[in-house]
Amino acid sequence: MNQVSPLAQLINVYSFIVLARVIVSWIQLPPNNPIVYYSRMLTEPLLEPIRKLLPAGGGLDFSPILVFLLITVIEGIIGRI
Repeated sequence: MNQVSPLAQLINVYSFIVLARVIVSWIQLPPNNPIVYYSRMLTEPLLEPIRKLLPAGGGLDFSPILVFLLITVIEGIIGRI
């Protein structure tokens, strides 16, 4: 039986929160919506510094893509431990 580590579970949950943030940005819910508020609160500390490192994307935010790539790398490292 293959158990998933708590860290791997946490990373998985965080990736779903980032995905929710992306979807919410597409449907443009009001800023006072709890989903918008909490997804921003949980993801902005990671997305903002990445956003500052990336060149301007013509109005597109590529920081979630980089976060998903980082999550994939971290999951690969965790899988080998």
